[in-house]
Amino acid sequence: VCIASFLLMFGLTFLTAPSKRLRARIALLAVLGVAAVATLLAIALSFQSIRDIFDIRATFSQDYDLGETGRFGNQLRALPMLLVSPNGFGPLQFRHLFAEEDPHNVYVNAFASYGWLGGFAYCTLTVMTVCVGWWLVFRRSPTQKHAIALWSCLFVQILQGFQIDTDHWRHLFLMLGCVWGLAAATRRTLSR
Repeated sequence: VCIASFLLMFGLTFLTAPSKRLRARIALLAVLGVAAVATLLAIALSFQSIRDIFDIRATFSQDYDLGETGRFGNQLRALPMLLVSPNGFGPLQFRHLFAEEDPHNVYVNAFASYGWLGGFAYCTLTVMTVCVGWWLVFRRSPTQKHAIALWSCLFVQILQGFQIDTDHWRHLFLMLGCVWGLAAATRRTLSR
């Protein structure tokens, strides 16, 4: 998440930079940063214990993810059940139906915990925030730099919602509120 957020922030800052000189500085810093990270990673991976942990965590799927009763299998098995359950399963009930596992997908969890209305409401909030967030980062305004810093973190966490339940992360909702606050401030500034 940190790496993706950092890369997104660099990319957005580069794309929205007002001058070629600033873009050149950003590119130079990016090259130096990649070299520094590569050096530190090479040093860290020279230790066997760190290399072993890195090998385990660097894979896209773990044993608990795979199979019919794995994390992704449980999500797929829940979908037909949710289609006939307008009220969902109820808050925190997913784990009682699927081998003591949470859904690990905030969008499946929204429908499972809060029913169709809650699931569609959460998805609508997310889609609207994505539209407003991208509007903010490409709109020239006094808040653009703040929007880039905020959006670089929030957008990656919105995407991470497909992999993990993020609806209990308080900072996620704080950042959602900040995006909408920046949108109101930007709109007010631009209307003057």
